Amino acid sequence: MLKPELQHLIAGIRDLPTPNAVVIDLLNSLADEHLSGEQLARKISQDQAIAAKLLRLANTSFFGLSRQVTSISDAVAIVGLRSVRNIALTAGLMSSFDAGRCQGFELEAFWRHSLACALGAEALAVSLRMDGGMAFGTGLLHDMGRMALACALPEAYAEVLRVCGEKDLPLLEVEQTLMGTDHGEFGAALGEHWQLARPLIDAMALHHQPPEQTPSAWVDLVNVADGMAHGLGLDGLADEAVAALSLGSWKRLSLADEEVLKAFASVEAQHIELCQSLFTQEALSHVN
Repeated sequence: MLKPELQHLIAGIRDLPTPNAVVIDLLNSLADEHLSGEQLARKISQDQAIAAKLLRLANTSFFGLSRQVTSISDAVAIVGLRSVRNIALTAGLMSSFDAGRCQGFELEAFWRHSLACALGAEALAVSLRMDGGMAFGTGLLHDMGRMALACALPEAYAEVLRVCGEKDLPLLEVEQTLMGTDHGEFGAALGEHWQLARPLIDAMALHHQPPEQTPSAWVDLVNVADGMAHGLGLDGLADEAVAALSLGSWKRLSLADEEVLKAFASVEAQHIELCQSLFTQEALSHVN
């Protein structure tokens, strides 16, 4: 049962631009263990804008390919299904929202952090033998409630950000005080509206405060990956706050120190190169 305040705010979600069918299809494909490269190429090819961005990125130095990639099928074959889907998904989501009317909301910093969390979740998933595609998706989407609040209620959320900055208070605390909800709850409502897979919704809802009886390991994974991303300071902000790490999540995942250090190095290297390709004026032109 939704709280009355949240029920009232859900109306704002219905007014948000919904990612197009291709992006939603890519999100739902994260739970499809049998997706083939041919099927993925067909999905992406249905959206010319996403396909064009993917091909541009596939031909950057990030992949270091020896020849030009001219088709989505070639990109899948050469770069790999998981990498192609991750990039297409990121590019599609970046094009779906405009938080420009919310003063104080740093759009590029938001996506830099989301991408860092996605890469961190994916790197940790490899060592834990969890699905890397789902891990990337949960990390990429974990803070979408922030984006949704900034788009649906720009003036109210601008006040949240102003109070957080001036009084140095935790974001969730100020969101609950001023709005009666937080970006975890709002993000979960957004995920329900989009009819996403349950692990994605759970990670959006609970990543800051995983319960002892967590619904899945994905919540714990994103909590740790979120802390990793903040700790590395990859959003580009000088005053980035490091989120509190759940000791319960850390213990339940049973990560070895060497696995975490390896993940740190992997995330930093990939993040630098991928952001050089993704966060260009062209890539962000839709929000100006």
